[in-house]
Amino acid sequence: MIQVKISKDINKYESKTFWGFSPRQLGFTILAIIIALIINFVLIFIPEDLRGFLTMAVAIPCIGCGWINIQGMKFEKYVYLFLKSNFSNKKRLFINENLYDYIPANKKKRKGKHSKRS
Repeated sequence: MIQVKISKDINKYESKTFWGFSPRQLGFTILAIIIALIINFVLIFIPEDLRGFLTMAVAIPCIGCGWINIQGMKFEKYVYLFLKSNFSNKKRLFINENLYDYIPANKKKRKGKHSKRS
C-alpha cells in the first residue's frame, strides 16, 4: 500500500499560480514593481538618491503584504491592529455599579441567612 504524508494543517496551503507565487504574492509583487517604475520614471524632478529611498520605503511594505504572516494574520491586518492598539486615544472607562439596586424590594428587608421571620 502506498502512503502519502499530508500536512496536519492543510489550511495553510496556498495554490501556486505563476513562477511559484501564490496569487496574493504575485499581485503585491506586480504592484510594488509598478509603484517603483512610477516613482523612478515619472517623478524625475526628485533627486536620484531620494527616489531610491522613496522606492524602497513604498515597495518594502507592499512586498510585506504579500509574504509576511504574523501570528496567523496577514501583514496589513496586523499593522492595522498594532496601530489601533498603540496609537488610539480611546480610554476605557470603568463604572462601578451598585449591585444592591438590582435586588428586589422584598429581599432587601432580610439581613441575612439566619434572620428571624415574624
